[in-house]
Amino acid sequence: MSNIILTPYLLFFIDQMDVLFTLMKDGRLLRVKKVDSFANLSVDFRHPLAGVQFDGEKTHIRSSSVDFETEFYETATIFGYGYYPSFNKNNSLFVLVRADLLTPNSFGLLTVYQKHRKNWKPILELKSLMRRPNWERSSDSIFFINTSKQLVKSDLSGKLEIIAENITDFTLSSSQTEVACWNPETLRIVSVQNKKEIASFPVPNLNSLAYSKEKDVFYFSTYQEGRNSICCIDRNSQKTLVLLQTTEIVPFIFTI
Repeated sequence: MSNIILTPYLLFFIDQMDVLFTLMKDGRLLRVKKVDSFANLSVDFRHPLAGVQFDGEKTHIRSSSVDFETEFYETATIFGYGYYPSFNKNNSLFVLVRADLLTPNSFGLLTVYQKHRKNWKPILELKSLMRRPNWERSSDSIFFINTSKQLVKSDLSGKLEIIAENITDFTLSSSQTEVACWNPETLRIVSVQNKKEIASFPVPNLNSLAYSKEKDVFYFSTYQEGRNSICCIDRNSQKTLVLLQTTEIVPFIFTI
């Protein structure tokens, strides 16, 4: 008999003021805490949230849990400006998107760092869209969007596997067997294994998106006419429901 952990949290989101909120299953909205900038999820479930603080020419990468009390603590420091850090399953590697002053603002350099004693050394660099990368949990491969707006998976040698074309954002299912990809008007569900489209839904003006834990519902935020809405869409009925409206834009939604 397996143990099932029941959680009261429906979803988490971070607004553009870097404040973490949680929407409870009973409908309550709770402010959790202020978080570091350009946050992203790591594979480590104890401290899954990573963010950055800038200090002159250095970027401090810091981690925390999503509870109400735990503060962020420093885990790495690099020279330059990095965004959307994420640690692998044993915290021996982290990936982020570094600013590249030679490319347009929407593009950067996806960089993987490996720990060598007390220092972190870059071991892989690839051109990337300025979007959150994600680790594959079963390996040290990374999902990210390249400069051709393809969702790709790269191993640590730089070998690429194209998953989907013509996208500007994505999120993985909890099992990592599916990926929800978005272009300016449509949310497409694609199989990671065979690259085939499973379903699609019209979703305009999207800011962020996330799978539910059960994979049958998608959460997303949209910004229209000066108002941000967090919504859900049922993949079976294709019905959309507004869960709440916020005064700030929501660039990151996630479930854990």
